[in-house]
Amino acid sequence: MTRNGHQPHRTCGFGGKRALRRIAFAQLALSLVLIVALAAARIMNIKGNASPSEPPGIYRLTHEPLIRGAYVVLKLPLKQIAALPGDTVRVTPEGSYVNGKLWPHSGIPASVPNHFPFGTYLLHPNQLWVLGDNPLSYDSRYFGMIPESLVNATAKPLLITENNHD
Repeated sequence: MTRNGHQPHRTCGFGGKRALRRIAFAQLALSLVLIVALAAARIMNIKGNASPSEPPGIYRLTHEPLIRGAYVVLKLPLKQIAALPGDTVRVTPEGSYVNGKLWPHSGIPASVPNHFPFGTYLLHPNQLWVLGDNPLSYDSRYFGMIPESLVNATAKPLLITENNHD
């Protein structure tokens, strides 16, 4: 008790009410920054990819023409276009050869029994061959060519990390 008969003011171990107000203000400010960032990402068509089938990172969705090597957002997860209509795809255990050139990281693991049949295919109008950047990516190695109608958007990498293929 103090001289005037009141209990002494107790403070928490963080420095009292002032420190608690600062912490509350910091939490509120951080929450507002996060809300603004998420809203901006939605407005600017920015999406994240955490799947190992393509480099994990942040991508901006676009609606550019479909070109070989472009990332596309399918009604399935993010994939990369390896072949376009008119291209020839040869499927082998070593991987997908597009117009005679082996696509990187497209080999089919020996432990995977169900894959698209080995052979040579000519892509017809409105068909794409899509491949992920991971040997176990569920892509054209397993289901073959897809119709362009499955493409929702193209995607430009803004910030990605490289996949470890070891």
